[in-house]
Amino acid sequence: MFFVTDNAFSQKSISHKVEKGETLTQIAKKYNVEISDIIKLNPLTLDHRIFDEYITMIADYYFIRKQQLHVDELYQHHGRYGYSNGFNTAAIIALLVGIVPNIPGFLLQIKFVSSTVFPVFISDLYHYAWFVGFFVSGIVYILLMRTPKR
Repeated sequence: MFFVTDNAFSQKSISHKVEKGETLTQIAKKYNVEISDIIKLNPLTLDHRIFDEYITMIADYYFIRKQQLHVDELYQHHGRYGYSNGFNTAAIIALLVGIVPNIPGFLLQIKFVSSTVFPVFISDLYHYAWFVGFFVSGIVYILLMRTPKR
């Protein structure tokens, strides 16, 4: 659930429950507002860290595939882009490994643990969660994808 309004400076706001599959574009059109206004009103709900999983696509395209796509194979289950049961295990592992360094800071942020539990430098990583997740996931994904398949 988040708020929408006719502009970010309006005194009138509307609460909207997001339905499964609903996009920001659809919601913005429904209420005749700009997507940027919705984001301004909902900074925690629409945090930029939700986009960490895109690093696997970026790493794959630039570093693994060298910007070369074979369009005819994009939709083939057994082609060069097909993975085990439709899931790229390396991408899932890379995403999870990229999240791990941010867990201590998150636990401190929600006051689940004492501030003395983790060293300060580890808990401070959470302030840079997007960058940490992006680079850790990217490096892990590249390493896993470059490993020869047996």
